[in-house]
Amino acid sequence: MRKFTLLLPLILFSGSLIYLDISASALGHPVINEFELNPPGNDRYLIVEEWVEIYNPTLERVDIGGWTLSTTHGKTVNLTIPEGTMIDAGGYYVFSRMSMWLDNANESIILRNALGVEVDQTPVKSDDDNDNSSWSRNPNGRDTDTDVDWNFQNSTSGEPNREVSIPTICAGLPLIENVTVHFIDVGQGDSIFVDTPDLDMLIDGGKKGAGDTVVAYLQDLGITRIDIVVATHPDEDHIGGLLKVFTAYNASQAPMVIDSNYTHTTKTYKIYQANRTNRDHLVANRSYSFLLDECVNVTVLNPTISHEFGDSHEFRDTNENSVVLRMVVGEVVFLFEGDAEEGAEESMLGSGLEMSASILKVGHHGSNSSTTQPFLNAVNPDVAIISVGEGYEHPTDWTLQKLGDIRATIFQTDEYGDVVITTDGTGYEVSVERTGFDVTADNDIVLTRMIAISIIAGEVLIVWRNSLRH
Repeated sequence: MRKFTLLLPLILFSGSLIYLDISASALGHPVINEFELNPPGNDRYLIVEEWVEIYNPTLERVDIGGWTLSTTHGKTVNLTIPEGTMIDAGGYYVFSRMSMWLDNANESIILRNALGVEVDQTPVKSDDDNDNSSWSRNPNGRDTDTDVDWNFQNSTSGEPNREVSIPTICAGLPLIENVTVHFIDVGQGDSIFVDTPDLDMLIDGGKKGAGDTVVAYLQDLGITRIDIVVATHPDEDHIGGLLKVFTAYNASQAPMVIDSNYTHTTKTYKIYQANRTNRDHLVANRSYSFLLDECVNVTVLNPTISHEFGDSHEFRDTNENSVVLRMVVGEVVFLFEGDAEEGAEESMLGSGLEMSASILKVGHHGSNSSTTQPFLNAVNPDVAIISVGEGYEHPTDWTLQKLGDIRATIFQTDEYGDVVITTDGTGYEVSVERTGFDVTADNDIVLTRMIAISIIAGEVLIVWRNSLRH
């Protein structure tokens, strides 16, 4: 739940901390994403290459032929990018020159388009280290026109920059205020609400018929604003209920939508798309990171901006292009998998991004097409949440067996109802709407790393400690 947030166009602030890092995709133009002022080697020899990386966060190829890069410190150097140079959507172009053209100290670089109009300018930066470190936007394309856009880190020329890092003040100490994650029982579908001390996030809304359930749940919590709405993919059991959410929360109350921009031809999707048009829209792209709170970091694991698994509107393609998020709360980690299936899981494993998590929202309602063994081994969750409705063939016995084999504790919404996890960043509690087992029978409860079960007003409260992922 928010304390205070000042909403500016496409950027959310709280105090001096930028919580949601909006990329330049909202501005619709490429930006200088990384630059190396002082590479290894002796600057006096032409074997040393100083370079500037340009990143295209938009959804289309951009022709940057004839654009210029200009230095501002010392002797001004103006260099022109060759005619016909194109950057793919989500792609990079690295301009290098084998001579000293960037000053090591107090340098700022200006990017102008072919008409001479300034598109981007870096802040003034210096690099005294003759090594492979460079100034990089964190994450890719973050463009708030403030110094916090930039980190000095190991060079990643032509590749995604590192994700936003959690401040060291968040490690090992309980948060001042808890973060609560609500897995709402919407039947066959998904809906997850993340309540932090600052920005709140809703992931999916279940089917159309579940929209009233989601809205009532949020209103019972006293939620008057949803800072970010995430639509993982255009299937009706994920975005259908969002239509009611958008009705209950107007554009000022739910100002931002994040999705994969993977379109569909269904009537439900077209209505969703119409509701999205008057809200800020951010296209999810692998490695994008943003902060919901000082100690709550969210990273996009899937999809790639180019829709790696096609754009055919077929059932499998919509699932494989699901938005998958990994949320780090201090030392407790959540992974929300949407309906991602085997192909997406394999792609995420090959991305080099961290996958481990304390709590996994199991992909595609526990079907056989998700939760592959290599993916499960990498995530290695203590707790697995399966959002599913009664009367469906989910979850499959095979998925349940694999989760059991790694001794993950499973909570299905068709059995337990709403599942709520509260964390202070060092441990977490799981509470459920109704019992999924007979708490009075002997030996019926076998939960690894469990130290206490309390029955309070019909609820089962399960408390873990020392079951964290690092």
